[in-house]
Formats: sequence, C-alpha cells, structure tokens
Amino acid sequence: MQKYCQTLGAQNPVLGSKLKQVIDKWEKLWENSKLYVDRLQSCKGIIHCTTEAGRIVDKCERVLISQDNMASDADSLKHSQAELQELEYKLQQNQAIIEDLNKHTVSVTQLVAQSRPGVQSHPDLEKLQKDVNDITSRSQSIESAQDLLLTYQSCVNKEQKWVEQTEVKVTTQPPLADDAATLRRQIEPVKKLYQSLESKKYDIEAVNKHGANYIRES
Repeated sequence: MQKYCQTLGAQNPVLGSKLKQVIDKWEKLWENSKLYVDRLQSCKGIIHCTTEAGRIVDKCERVLISQDNMASDADSLKHSQAELQELEYKLQQNQAIIEDLNKHTVSVTQLVAQSRPGVQSHPDLEKLQKDVNDITSRSQSIESAQDLLLTYQSCVNKEQKWVEQTEVKVTTQPPLADDAATLRRQIEPVKKLYQSLESKKYDIEAVNKHGANYIRES
C-alpha cells in the first residue's frame, strides 16, 4: 500500500500527502492496539496469579490455624509435621506465582502509563496494585509464621523426648528405705534428677518464647 501511495504521491502531491496521513494514523492505531492487547494480557496474568496465589494462601492459612493447639502425643506431632512439610511445598509453589505476579504488575504499570499519556491518577491500577500487595503481604506473613512454628515444633519435639525420659526416671524411683544408709544412697540419684530439672529451666523458657513469638506473629 505504501508503494502504491508513493506512486500516487509522485503523480498527485496533494493526494499523496493525504494518503500519508492515513497511513500514519493507521500505524498509530496499530501501535495503540498492540499496546492495549499487551496491557490486557498483563492484566489477565495478574488476575490468574492473584487467583492461584489467593487459593494457596487461603489453604496455608487454614493449615496454620489448625496448628494453634499443638498436640502432645507422638502420632499427632507426626501428623502436624507432615502438614508443615506440605505447607512448605505449597509456599515454594506460591513463591514462583508471586514472582510472576510482580512481573505482570510492573508490566501493566508501564503499559498503563504509555497508554494514558498525561493522566496522573489511575484508580483501576491502584485497586489492582492493592490486591497484589494484599496477596504478597499475606504470603510473607505465612512464611514468617511457618518459620516460627517449625522452630517451635522442633524445640517441642526435642524437649518432649527429655520429658518422657525424665518421667521414666521419676516413676522408676524405688520406695524410700527405712534404714539411714540405704536412704542416703537413694538421695543421690534424686538430687541428680532435680539438678537436671534445674538445668532444663532455660531450655523450657526458650520453647515458651518461640511459642509466644509464633502466637504474636500469626
């Protein structure tokens, strides 16, 4: 078409000028159309990512809520540990989605600025960015809470074993003897048991601190 216009322009300069204006407008229209298509694709990507990320975040939040009452028996602790491992896997999946979401957000922000020259306020874009920020913030909160919960659970598991061993030592202590000599011999292991309880005081306080941190953050 351009070659044809060039031929006409050579024959009729006025007509050639008008045809050039038409071609310029067409190229501008084509450029704007591509801009709007790219913007639409980026918005589509944001909607898809926010939907997927929101679904994963909702599920992760439910898992964390279910961990509020930390079980004390071994089977329940194993079940909780399995749930947290599954949670970690889902968070890894979600991280990739969040990265895509941020890329789409940057892209649509740039495309909106290009497609709306001179416009300072973009309420629709601001709403979109708010939704993205909310999802990102919730995901980061879950990651922080999960780290704290894993630390807390690890400490609980460790101290649980010590508690069980101590309970065995306490329940297997022989009855107090009647004679003084035997009684003196019985006192020594009891003193060691008491000292071990004293030495564990700070470890137990540390476990409680981890639990308090999790409750505060979650």
